[in-house]
Amino acid sequence: PVLQDMLKLYDKIVQGPLRSNHVIRKGSDPSIAYPADHYRYHQLVCFLPGLVALGSSVNHHDNTIERKATDFALAEEMARGCQDMYEDATTGLGPEEVNVDNKRGDRSYQP
Repeated sequence: PVLQDMLKLYDKIVQGPLRSNHVIRKGSDPSIAYPADHYRYHQLVCFLPGLVALGSSVNHHDNTIERKATDFALAEEMARGCQDMYEDATTGLGPEEVNVDNKRGDRSYQP
């Protein structure tokens, strides 16, 4: 029962607030998604792609093949967003925090 409760909570978060409020698409490349909290990317949020990818592979009653593919695609897009932060940095070290414009996916590196 505890595992089923955890899976229900995972579903509720991934299908609701995560997709609608905590993923911002890059304006120039919508296949890149930044995991963000209140339009602010934080490098510690980069655990989310792995969590969603792992969750997409779990077999539970609501997890259809289409849903698994959708969740895994989201995980890949968020992983690309985390990687994008590192690749765009001149030092090769990703920023700790970045403000992300919700409409365009533009970034502002001011704290």
